[in-house]
Amino acid sequence: MNQFKLDSLLGATKEKILNVIQQNEGAKSMLHNTSVRVRALAMLIQLIALSATIAQDASPQSVEIVSDGATMRGRFFKAECEGHCPTLLIVPGQPGGTRDVLGLGTRLSSHGINVLMFNPRGHHQSEGTFTFHNTLDDIGAALAWLHDAANIDRFAIDTSFIGIGGYSFGGGMALAYAARDPRVQTVFSVVGADHAEIIREYQRNAVLAELVDDMFRAIQAPNGPVRFDIEASLHELLHNQDLIGLRENAAKLADRRMLLLGGLDDPNVTMEHHLLPFYRALRNTGAGDVTFLVYQDDHGFSRSRERLAQDVRDWFLRKDGSRATTRELN
Repeated sequence: MNQFKLDSLLGATKEKILNVIQQNEGAKSMLHNTSVRVRALAMLIQLIALSATIAQDASPQSVEIVSDGATMRGRFFKAECEGHCPTLLIVPGQPGGTRDVLGLGTRLSSHGINVLMFNPRGHHQSEGTFTFHNTLDDIGAALAWLHDAANIDRFAIDTSFIGIGGYSFGGGMALAYAARDPRVQTVFSVVGADHAEIIREYQRNAVLAELVDDMFRAIQAPNGPVRFDIEASLHELLHNQDLIGLRENAAKLADRRMLLLGGLDDPNVTMEHHLLPFYRALRNTGAGDVTFLVYQDDHGFSRSRERLAQDVRDWFLRKDGSRATTRELN
């Protein structure tokens, strides 16, 4: 899809959302009109998913990964390098998709980094049911897949140089997984959601709770691409904050090499509620190898994708480590 067609399609979707809101006396009225709210949220999810998974020129290879007996579908972007290549496992945002997340697969593989992306259980064509626990196990299954001898030979994977990361939902889950698996020493997160903070805000903010409920209904099968139980997921979030919360896991992550990326204009995973509190918790635990980059962009990074991919590449390929640092990018 060329840039002109993409911009036209995104613009048309934005116009639809604005028309829905304007027809119902603005945002305040929309929040109290369930049918309108669901329509607008469904359109917004469509817009975010489209903007975050733009089709690229590269043709990744389709792969299958088994997790607890269920087959997950993934895409492998194979790099060209001498011998075996450094490799990144990237977990997509919710509700996942079949394309390249933020263009990272195409851009990173063109600079000597293999990239594996996959949809966890219950998402799109992947079998099974989504739960947060399942997703953590699915990340472990994907890492095991990267260490399989046949896959090492087929995709030229350097198993001494593997990192994990993710976008939004996937960024938060990649960090939560790294906290429970000390073998993961290198992890990055693009606007990684703190799911413990989400459930805390859900409990104290009735308007947000309605929006979260509506978002879950919009992505839930059969009308949406995710097979899961909404009430069970909320219960799982509420009672497992120590497992999935970012601040709760800061001490366990203090010895890791981390890259955190945020957007100043992101209304979903905000700097104030998600990223800065986590960064400060890391610093308070003595974490010394944390790079925190901030872009003047929104949740989809539509204005910064080339720079974002370059920053992830440069950080990942630098083996010597670095002190904790922050940098703001325009």
